[in-house]
Amino acid sequence: MSEIVRDKTEDNILPSAEVPPKKQTPKWAQKLELTGLPRLPIPDLKVTLAKYIEYVTPLLSEAELEETKKKVQEFAKYDGPSLDAGLRELAKEAPTSWLEGFWDTMYLSWRDPIAIHINPCFVFTNDPTPSRNKRVPRAASMIFSIHYFINLLRAGHLARDYERSDPLCMSQYANLFGSTRIPQFTRDKMVVDHEATHVAVVCNDRYYTFELVDGDKRPLEIEQIEQLLHRVVEDAKSQEKDIAPLGMMTAADRETWAGVWNRLISVSPKNKEYLDKLCSSMFMVCLDDNLPMNLEETGKIMLHSDGHNRWFDKSIQLIVCENGRAGINMEHSGFDGHTCLRFAEDVFNYSVRTRCDSPSTFTDGAVDMGNTSTIQRLDFVMPDDVISAIDRATVDFQALASSLHTGILHFTPYGKSFISRYKLSPDGLVQVCFQLSQYRLTGKLGSTYESAMTKKFYHGRTECMRPITNEMADLMKIISDPSSVAIEQLKVLKTAIKAHVTRVQASKAGEGVDRHLWGLNQLAKQRQVRLPGYNIPDIFQDIAWARLRYDVLSTSNCGGYSLSSFGFGPVVPDGWGIGYIIKDKCMHFHVTNYNEEMCRQFVEQVEKALIDVGKLITNGEPIRIVADSNAKL
Repeated sequence: MSEIVRDKTEDNILPSAEVPPKKQTPKWAQKLELTGLPRLPIPDLKVTLAKYIEYVTPLLSEAELEETKKKVQEFAKYDGPSLDAGLRELAKEAPTSWLEGFWDTMYLSWRDPIAIHINPCFVFTNDPTPSRNKRVPRAASMIFSIHYFINLLRAGHLARDYERSDPLCMSQYANLFGSTRIPQFTRDKMVVDHEATHVAVVCNDRYYTFELVDGDKRPLEIEQIEQLLHRVVEDAKSQEKDIAPLGMMTAADRETWAGVWNRLISVSPKNKEYLDKLCSSMFMVCLDDNLPMNLEETGKIMLHSDGHNRWFDKSIQLIVCENGRAGINMEHSGFDGHTCLRFAEDVFNYSVRTRCDSPSTFTDGAVDMGNTSTIQRLDFVMPDDVISAIDRATVDFQALASSLHTGILHFTPYGKSFISRYKLSPDGLVQVCFQLSQYRLTGKLGSTYESAMTKKFYHGRTECMRPITNEMADLMKIISDPSSVAIEQLKVLKTAIKAHVTRVQASKAGEGVDRHLWGLNQLAKQRQVRLPGYNIPDIFQDIAWARLRYDVLSTSNCGGYSLSSFGFGPVVPDGWGIGYIIKDKCMHFHVTNYNEEMCRQFVEQVEKALIDVGKLITNGEPIRIVADSNAKL
């Protein structure tokens, strides 16, 4: 039988923070490196600059556009060619991708809290058997299924990803498990333990670990995991309730957290041991006592909650509520949404299938635990200054979390199959509706980000696809004309959606604009540091560059049938974060904004826009900027 133990070794003083040494990459992870894939290309500079003008035109006045064109011409003549040559030289020298070093620095140098600002969330669909939607049984089946996925991965049996017939890079899967972001001054570090076999669990702000294999290295059965979880819950309930929630520091700004991290491990060697245990665990399980009653409440819990019972630095946090509602919060410096989506889809399917074969029959003491390892409670030694820092972090994060508002739209009149019937891109149509919603609310088009996957390239990540095309702007103009008729609007709608598809395809093919210019900007900043008197080129100090990169709408289409919702925070103070899932018969939207009224109104406008566009397509009814508040499809 297992028991919860506490190591009583005397505390000693350690001199400074240490990060566990990097272990040699195992063979299974090396096999994920599909080096035969093409490298991320660098487009021709002239082509990128021509596209840049095209990208910013809908965002600028005529006078601003003329000024931007002059700066682009100067860049093409002077700084551009030498910076572009430097980027191409970097591409030759880089072991993986010219972008990867810049990308890692961008994420790991982020100094604000990563909760809300960086970490997205997935919300799982409920287990189809209602009786299984309870906290411990649901958590046990999900843990068992995640471990099954990990074992497939490590055995080299995980099927490869494809987009149509194109093989996709698999390297990101090596960063999903055993990985954690470590707070450091100026720039954080990512550590990965590819051989970890233990899981971390947090309940009532108390942290525990236990092995998911027995003494013979065999995976634990669901019933064994379930019993271990029950004992964690029982122990957490029996402990003092006024423990300082250390995990709240992972929701603090990174400089503050780095200082507290150093302080913690200088106080006691056990603190370093416990931090290493958490960081090297395959993943974190958060056993919440929340009882969310709808998707809005569930989405808030999975994205941020009140900061308690979390470790936001962990790459994968599996969060399970008292009523079995479950989801994932992810620190995704080392991977992107597509990778985590494949993982989530497989795990959900495994969990449902496994429970069909092995229904929950837990009764206390009824399961033979065999030679299962003990549960370890991690009793951190926290001096008063650390507790004070935790108290301040709690106040700060709860203020941030309470300022973020969430709106949910589950749209059922139609979905992917309906849109495809009219030979239109579902994603393109949805992006039209986002722009129509923004235009109706603000009277203008603000820059919009849509993530486009570039995993067909070796170590590819994402390109920034810009949905506001000139054709999209033309559509808003014709809709604004009260004399425009349906046939004209439908023609421009189709043109705008076609332009959207063309831009998405170019972005996925490594022919976007943002990443290329951003890479050149990073090289310019490096030159400014090295070369006295060097000035950043005007193109990167122009209003066009600033406006293009001020993402009023930050959007991402990511989801499958295992997910009920997918969400993240806005990236600018007055912007919206929009995660959306397009299914065959319905669509789901998770909207966030720091203004409650703007959040509510945007959700309403998206619904109206979807109805209006549907009526234009099916009934030939023209769209008007002033929407009919009683509109129905």
